[in-house]
Amino acid sequence: MEEYKRHVGKSLELIQRKKMLISPLVEKIISQHHENFDGTGYPQRLSGDEISLEASLLSILGSFDYLHTVRPGEKAKNIYEVWGEVKRHHAESTLFFKKFHPKLIERLDQFFARPV
Repeated sequence: MEEYKRHVGKSLELIQRKKMLISPLVEKIISQHHENFDGTGYPQRLSGDEISLEASLLSILGSFDYLHTVRPGEKAKNIYEVWGEVKRHHAESTLFFKKFHPKLIERLDQFFARPV
């Protein structure tokens, strides 16, 4: 896991070494995409509003994508089932320990509301 956590810094190093031009916002998103709202993420252990909304959104959508990926022997889930899993994961957190930005979860919940 410690080696895996190094991918954030290694990705930024690779971008610099290859002289790829990225905006400061994209660099911030890359550097913060594993930070958690409650400060338990990595690499900097940022929390709350220290994390850009864009990086917070990517964290939620990355979890959504992970949960939506069909693995051998598993049945495919529809997007509403997957969103329910993301919300359950968020709800299982305590008031003080939240992985995701609560306001983004709330806004995305409106997006994933089942069509009538």
